[in-house]
Formats: sequence, C-alpha cells, structure tokens
Amino acid sequence: MASAATIFPLPRDPKELLGPGAGTTRVAPACINLWQTTLRSGRLDTFIGIIDTQKWICYLAPCFGIVVSNPKETFKQLVDFYNAVRDGVFPPDTPCMANSTSAADKTMVGTPKSELDHIYGAHGVCFVPLDKPSFDGYSHKAMHRWVVRYCDDSVKWERCLGFAIQRDATGYYIRHASTLNEFPGQMRESIIPTFQPIKPLMVPNYVCCCIPWGQVPYVDKTIEPRDLPTEWARLLEGVLERDLGIRITITDLMQSRGEHQLSRRARFVPVAAPPAAASSVASSASAASGSGSGAAIASSSAVASAALAATPPVLAPPPPPPPSSVLDVKLP
Repeated sequence: MASAATIFPLPRDPKELLGPGAGTTRVAPACINLWQTTLRSGRLDTFIGIIDTQKWICYLAPCFGIVVSNPKETFKQLVDFYNAVRDGVFPPDTPCMANSTSAADKTMVGTPKSELDHIYGAHGVCFVPLDKPSFDGYSHKAMHRWVVRYCDDSVKWERCLGFAIQRDATGYYIRHASTLNEFPGQMRESIIPTFQPIKPLMVPNYVCCCIPWGQVPYVDKTIEPRDLPTEWARLLEGVLERDLGIRITITDLMQSRGEHQLSRRARFVPVAAPPAAASSVASSASAASGSGSGAAIASSSAVASAALAATPPVLAPPPPPPPSSVLDVKLP
C-alpha cells in the first residue's frame, strides 16, 4: 500500500507522490468480483468508479439511476428516499436506468431491480438518485455513499478521484472525467484545484517588436478540465488492465453528450481469464512496488492466468426495509 499522504493540489505525475510505490494502487477485491460477474452474465453494464487517495484503492460498481416523479415536501421523506436508493431497498419491479455518455446514443434503458439483484446479489449495484434523465453530478457522489456503506467507511469524499467504465455501440471504454479531478469534493467554489496547474510554456509574444518572448500559461481549452492528467490516466488504465483482466486497445478523445470539450477515452476488451483471487492481486501489487510505475502496472502472469471467479461479491449485510412510499419522493 502506498504510504504517501494526499496533499492537494496533487502533482501532475503520480510518481512524484507515490514514487516506485505507484504499483500498489489496486482495485478492491469485491469490485473485481463485480466486474467478473458482469462478464459471466453477458451483460453490458456501465460502471462508476472512484480512487481513494488515502489508501490508493480503486472502487467500481455497476451504476443505475432511479428516477422519481411524484413530489413530496418533507425533509424526512427526502432523507428516506436517499437512504433507500443508496441501500437498494425498494420494490423489485422498480426500473433501474442506464445509458451511455456517447453523443450519438441518448437511449435510457431500464432494467428491473429484481434482475440486477439476481445477477449482482444484494447491494452489488450503485444506485443513483435522479430527478432528470441525466447522471451528471450524481454518480460519483452515489458511488462514495456505496463505498462507505459496503466497503470502507473511512474513505473521505474530499480525498477521491473519479472515473467510469462506459459503453457505446463500439464497445467498452474508460472515461477519466469527473469534477473530483478538478476540485476536491467537487467543490466548484474552492480555490484549491485537485491537481497542480500545467506549467507555463515559452511562446512567442511580440509587443511593438521590442519584447521578443514572453511567458504565458498554456491552457488547452478544447480538453475537458475534469479529466485526470495524462500520467494519472495511464496509471489508472494500467491498474485496471492488471486487476480486471482487460486490454487497452486504443486511446483517443471523445465528446460526451451535452459537452463541448473533449475527454480522454481508453477503449478496451476483456481478456479470456481476468484475475480471480484477491490474494493474487495483492501479491502482484506488492511484488511490483519496488519497480517503476511502468513495470508496476504491467499485467502479472500469475494474476492473468487465474480462472474466472465464481464467488459473489462480499459486501455488508442488508439494511432494514425502508419506510413505505419512499420512492414517491421528488428530489429538489
């Protein structure tokens, strides 16, 4: 496990913070099982993810939205609604919505909760409360609540980075955009950014032909400011390749629906035998901790050759049933 403490703003190169220990960044074992479950089931679900920068663990889970249309007024009903969505304790015939961020695919597809429970087990899905047909601004908050409830209650919202595994007509890809990667805790009014700014570049700046050079900040306004810096994106991609048993095929830029800027996209394909045992993942990470980040995140033969896991995710026990009619609450 990386011993470096999180200090904002983070350096743009993770090796400056983690050093050779960058290879200890890993995916939580229960989340590896969730990914293997979606492969075994033949489903094509999207996953939402966060990176805990205190323990350097990546969490990810299938992500579905719960849309509620009937308004209620009391604060207690709103709290009950949030808790019910977080815990996934609502009627089995409730439609759970999912879609792609592809600019060409606006379809919202509903799956009954009973079907998701059958595939992923109790609390194997991150449910997002929605008051509109859009996940923007909600998914990573919901994922943090899911992690705290079922995985590790010490994970701090202000110390998380965000990503997602999504899908379009071409296939799966990793998307690196989240407001968590722009401001800690998605606090837009914060004056402290998540990452250090890009270093200025020397560019021509002719003024009256007497000042040949000047130094101005380099800002590429075509790139999504919520993206992970390139080196962090590469670290994440390598960790997911190793621990989920996937292979990155190409990286390019994408324009999400409703966005005017471009975001990094890493397309990938699952390999035949993704890693199965949590102990294999942990041991491969420990073995790599003494190497550079490139070697550290390379696929371990011991991990890649493990058989596809048949064990279900190990999550916390179910909470008590929710009060009646909590799904009639309308978010503000």
